[in-house]
Amino acid sequence: MDVVVPPDPDPAPPDGADENAAARKAWRDSAAAGEPLTGKALGDRFKRSEWWGRNRIKEARRELQAEQETGDDVAGETDQQDARVPVGAGVELEEERRRRASSRGGPLTRVNVNTAGHNLPMWIICTRGAAAGRRVDVFTSADMLTLTCAQVNAHLACELFPQRRRAREKGTVPTRCAAPGRRRRCSCRIADSAATAADAAATDPQTLTVDTLSPAHAVSPTLYGLFFEEINHAGVGGMYAELIRNRAFMESATAPAWWAIVQDRGGSATASLDGEQALNAVLTRSLRLRVNSVESGQRVGIANGGYFGLPVVPGRTYQASFFAKASNGFTGPLTVSIEDAGGRRVHSTARVSGLTSTWQRFTATLRVPPGGKPSTNNRFVIGIDQQGGKPSEVAPGTSVWLQVVSLFPPTYNDEPNGLRPDMVEKLKALNPRFLRFPGGNYVQGLYDPSDPWGTRFDWKKSIGPIWTRPGHYNASWSYWSDDGLGLYEYLRLAEDLDATPVIGVFAGFSIDRQRIGNGREIVPEADLGPYVEDALDLIEYVIGPVTSPWRARRAADGHPEPFATPLIEIGNEDNARGGSSSYNAYRYARFHDAIKAAYPQITTIATTAVTSRPMEVLDEHLYSSPTSLAVQAHRYDTYDRNGPNIFVGEYAARRGNSQDISTGPLGYSLGEAAFMTGLERNSDIVTMASYAPLFSFVGQTQWGFNMIGFDPLTSYGGASYYVQQMFARNVGDQVLPVTSDGTGLFCSSTIQTATGEVHTKIVNTGNSPQSVRLDFAGSRASTARVQVLSDPGPEASNTLADPTRVIPRIVDLRGSDGQFSYQVPANSLSVVTIRR
Repeated sequence: MDVVVPPDPDPAPPDGADENAAARKAWRDSAAAGEPLTGKALGDRFKRSEWWGRNRIKEARRELQAEQETGDDVAGETDQQDARVPVGAGVELEEERRRRASSRGGPLTRVNVNTAGHNLPMWIICTRGAAAGRRVDVFTSADMLTLTCAQVNAHLACELFPQRRRAREKGTVPTRCAAPGRRRRCSCRIADSAATAADAAATDPQTLTVDTLSPAHAVSPTLYGLFFEEINHAGVGGMYAELIRNRAFMESATAPAWWAIVQDRGGSATASLDGEQALNAVLTRSLRLRVNSVESGQRVGIANGGYFGLPVVPGRTYQASFFAKASNGFTGPLTVSIEDAGGRRVHSTARVSGLTSTWQRFTATLRVPPGGKPSTNNRFVIGIDQQGGKPSEVAPGTSVWLQVVSLFPPTYNDEPNGLRPDMVEKLKALNPRFLRFPGGNYVQGLYDPSDPWGTRFDWKKSIGPIWTRPGHYNASWSYWSDDGLGLYEYLRLAEDLDATPVIGVFAGFSIDRQRIGNGREIVPEADLGPYVEDALDLIEYVIGPVTSPWRARRAADGHPEPFATPLIEIGNEDNARGGSSSYNAYRYARFHDAIKAAYPQITTIATTAVTSRPMEVLDEHLYSSPTSLAVQAHRYDTYDRNGPNIFVGEYAARRGNSQDISTGPLGYSLGEAAFMTGLERNSDIVTMASYAPLFSFVGQTQWGFNMIGFDPLTSYGGASYYVQQMFARNVGDQVLPVTSDGTGLFCSSTIQTATGEVHTKIVNTGNSPQSVRLDFAGSRASTARVQVLSDPGPEASNTLADPTRVIPRIVDLRGSDGQFSYQVPANSLSVVTIRR
């Protein structure tokens, strides 16, 4: 933590005694109130200069220092444990700060503590008395800690003493401040001898005791999972491997968005949408390429640059497909090619013939030769190319109609209509036990007065061949989805990950961000029936028996056997924007009753608390600063163990207005890690948890602070990715009790009973290392493996240019009889593994 301490003024000549005393008193009164006057403000009050005010502040500080050094001991407090005093926020907290300052006899000083980029106001009250036993009240904006001076310095890593911090960084820690005459400049006013005690405390390690023989309770087998939402182009243009943007020409009704006309070396043509030449009842328009002239050596066609670039990798094979038909007896050939954006270099090309006046589907394989570097400044071109060979006869006015123009690179497991291998592999490496999809806000859609629920995710329009999927506008996140990543693909992904599907269904509530719906964003009870039936049909598609009609659709899509039994989440964030009352009154009840009647084995999830029906699982979402999220590590300690179970469906440390940040810095990720120790400790009631959001297209982000960043060519894990991985891949089946005789660390521990492996997580969110003694009670282990994620600076982060700046490393420890010494690095997550 970086503590911002104002500089002290230079010495000043004496002034009038009465006026000086009055100024010193005024500053002390303001300091006791938590808002000390500045030199300028003090000078202005007494109609003097800023220089004069600064020197009166210096004198006042010296007076306080002298009073502290000669004050009485605070009897009976030196051996107490840290005491967290529950005080309220706002006025109550302010009154408590003032009362403590008065009763302690010490100043109330405000400093700004910067934790992982989050500016946290902190008030420090130092009592009178011998420095070694002096008590210090440390207030944040929400609570208070009572600590010894030494403990405060251990917590704040002596950051209140800049000279001592710099000396420590150099490896030499003096017993007093480095520069004579400067040792009283610490604005917290902790005495010099207290600082010396802090140095001693810093070298006296705290003990963490893990009781390996007395498990507290079982770990939920589904604790760590994934949440996928179509946001930040996570699917479209991301994990879904399709490279052509607006392949079905349905994104705009007026122009072929993302397509450009190609007219090379004198060729002439026009491109437009044609609503008279639909492919089918779903894709109700096509693109018409009308040829004016294309002679020998010329080319006409249309080009698509993909999603913010079209990736070309030397040695890679691409599969192109499209529907086409033509007029005037033109049979081809049509040429498809992958080339650089200017058309100067062709990476690969192929030709197809056999066009007629009726729709046909064509395919072509494009092989990019090895050699060269991967690139994204490319385009896909389809058209009539008369360069080389014998030119075709193309009558002026000939038209070629195109639909579902598609280009796929190699996909995960070579699955048709598949996913990017690098992105799926990153998910597999997280060892997820469940996959929640497809949202999020994406499930609900955005309220539109002309069609209140029209932009929701309609799963029935997302299955079957891609040429039967119309796509829809993702109004929640402002881009078009071709729905190539549909229900079937999500289920296949869950299967590939060996993860239980958790499916969100539309529950009659769209997002009204502009607050213009006045209740019209909520489906009336009388109209809710079709949406309930949609949810039942979805479950039938997923697990229905052979005789069911939706099972037949599933089999036609390529999966005759049922998928794994899903959990069904009824809606999303239905407590937001006035949705709670209708959710409790009828929406949750209608879905719950229908699902339980037809599929009693299905577990349902509520998105906000209800009383109208039982809740099996309640979904909670937490987004906050890293400091606030770390405090939530104890959120579930006192939750009712009689239920419902808790699904922390979305959480992350973040800040607002952060669309430019794809993946967050380490300090934010450590706030998440601290929170996760609480999830693990309370995994008897917290049965599932998933970070959000999962993916971010770098430079095209609607929601900052994500787990994985990517561009058209590559992907990388942010610091939060490695936090998730370290937790999920190092967890046992029983929670072990952890106790400590110190503070400043967040811990949890589990044991795998079959193997005796004990995994202990230790999170240090501070900017200084902490020495600990690890005591694994009941173990005779003499070796331990430590996975460490750390960096000297909490602002460190991974990027596309530097994807491995913050990654785990392995450290081996030696000890005896289950006891080890370990220096917990600053800004770190450590996972210590032993075998009992």
